[in-house]
Amino acid sequence: MSAPRVLLASHAGVNVALMRRALVRRLLAEGAEVHVAVPRDAHFDAVAALGVRVHPWAMARGSLRPGAALASVAALRAIVAAARPQVVHAFTHQPNIFARLAVGRARPLVNSVTGLGSNFLGQGAGGALRRAVFHTLYRATRARCAALIFQNDDDRAHFAAHGLIGAAPAFMVRGTGVDVAALRPGAEDAARVTAARAALGLGPEHVVLTLAARLIRDKGVFEFLDAARALAARHPRARFLLVGEPDPGNPTSLSPEAMDATRADGAVVFAGWRDDMPLIWALSDVAVLPSYREGLPVSLQEALACGLPVVTTQAPGCREIVAPGENGLLVPVGDAPALARAMATLLDDPALRQRMGQAGRRRAEALFNADTLAGEIVAVYRRICKEFP
Repeated sequence: MSAPRVLLASHAGVNVALMRRALVRRLLAEGAEVHVAVPRDAHFDAVAALGVRVHPWAMARGSLRPGAALASVAALRAIVAAARPQVVHAFTHQPNIFARLAVGRARPLVNSVTGLGSNFLGQGAGGALRRAVFHTLYRATRARCAALIFQNDDDRAHFAAHGLIGAAPAFMVRGTGVDVAALRPGAEDAARVTAARAALGLGPEHVVLTLAARLIRDKGVFEFLDAARALAARHPRARFLLVGEPDPGNPTSLSPEAMDATRADGAVVFAGWRDDMPLIWALSDVAVLPSYREGLPVSLQEALACGLPVVTTQAPGCREIVAPGENGLLVPVGDAPALARAMATLLDDPALRQRMGQAGRRRAEALFNADTLAGEIVAVYRRICKEFP
């Protein structure tokens, strides 16, 4: 029998290069021929370096204009015809819909719902319109999907309640996971960690609370900054590290003017985009993500693996990361004062930080091992495709 072919389709190279690395490794180890369709972006070469056959996908990310959407579908249809995969697996909403239209019923298609995001949670008339559009598209094309994979129970319940699943089986795979062997406490050289802290203006006396995310409203960035302002005067040793970039295409993005004003206060440090997150977590003391909703945040899975306590929200996808009081603290969504109180609890208690960090490491090993979760995804392929061994 010839090697089975799998096509992974994503709107961004980073989603494959960083978040699907374990899945690619697992497929290659099992003898599959792996193809990837992604736009030619900054992570395109990193995708190719995984040992896959990468296809540039001219995709109109974020656009709902019919002409742009049809062009994206046609481009993916051509990639499918060239790759001739036994299984196609798309990630996130727009690629999910485009893949349904490009693949049809000719071969099994898996859709991963990696969170609802702004397409489902947007505010006002614009948010309601996008939500209605995606509900309609998912509902109209549900017969073209062979399986759906969800990362949390709330997202699956939303799809079921709105009739978006249809007859396709729905599987639960708790995120993409992380490399718990590489991401672990003490993995980074101490001198390198000290140098990295110094490069960010962080001294050995500082307690570093880190938020790693796109700098937009839905990630709780504004609540994080409000909490930092409330805590800075009472906790002069605290430093609040933001790792990530603004998203100019998102109307809720943190503006350059707001970043400049915040820098002037001294306690908040902007690190920008980083491709060395193991080092970032090694120089941090607490991981914070006040997000409004997630699939299952990779950043917090990384932080757990590195032995950090976590402060996050009671939002779907976030609350699955934390056993409250054991490896972190949960706060209500959008509640900056509650966030500040939780952050202060960990700022004031080094022993609690250590105890929660150790519990978080055990939780990462038990629940968020990327190799284990990749195996669960491959098992889905076997369920829906008789040609997959």
